[in-house]
Amino acid sequence: MKRIAAILACALLIFQVASAVGAIGSFSFALPEGFELVEGEALEGYRQAAAADAGGAFDGEVLLARSGEKSVSVVAEPSGASDAQQAAEAIVKEYAKYIPGFESVVPEAVEAAGRAFVRLRFAVDGDVAQQYFLADGGTLYVLTFMGMEDAEAEAALPGFASQAQ
Repeated sequence: MKRIAAILACALLIFQVASAVGAIGSFSFALPEGFELVEGEALEGYRQAAAADAGGAFDGEVLLARSGEKSVSVVAEPSGASDAQQAAEAIVKEYAKYIPGFESVVPEAVEAAGRAFVRLRFAVDGDVAQQYFLADGGTLYVLTFMGMEDAEAEAALPGFASQAQ
């Protein structure tokens, strides 16, 4: 009987880890293994930082997950950008105003999980970072992976899926 209880407890734990999913805009995001959603005051602090980055005009949704020093954030905001490339270029131009050397970051078109993204790769305080831009239905989604290698970030992208699927 103890063996069955242990197996059931293990299965429940696996299900809970496998079902760590956040929703944002018209997408859901199955979090990479080991990541947990950030909620409450910690998420509100991140949201306020996003508003400060946007010059106080941020009116979008935010999803944030952490695993130790690694983080994944997804920001969804109604956008006037006609495509992800245009949005990424605008971000590079904006960041270059206050981050020395950022003007050398080049947006790259990449395909992942059957969708066309635009990727920025850069370092922030010595940490590797990637941002993936996706324009969908008038909303711009920006997925930011901090402290993760390119392969880890790319492996997480299939978990970002339209809720309509």
